Amino acid sequence: MITNRDEAWYALALKVAADSLCSDRHGCVIVRAGSVLSLATNRAVVSHPVSNRYLKQALHAEQRAILRAHDCEGATLYSARLHVNAISTPCAMCQTLIEEAGISRIVFHDGRKLVKIAS
Repeated sequence: MITNRDEAWYALALKVAADSLCSDRHGCVIVRAGSVLSLATNRAVVSHPVSNRYLKQALHAEQRAILRAHDCEGATLYSARLHVNAISTPCAMCQTLIEEAGISRIVFHDGRKLVKIAS
């Protein structure tokens, strides 16, 4: 069940996403016991002018937030996408990182509503 707190933390993840410089803006907030452990946007990987033009690469917001948090055991991760298509389900790679980090719950938008799942 989505609570008012979940909605507030998700709203913060949307605000974080607004700071992304990528065309497809994502934000992530990791929270435990009412405190923010970490927040991050997705970020383009810049390595070479030719590859930058033809190969669109990015570090995912979830990846960056987990790296910054250090200890995520038992936390909740809020994944948001600031886009016409609001679906913000973490990709398979990020879901694996979320599980490995010990994050207990994930809140994201499924295109119709906010969803909370156990990881």
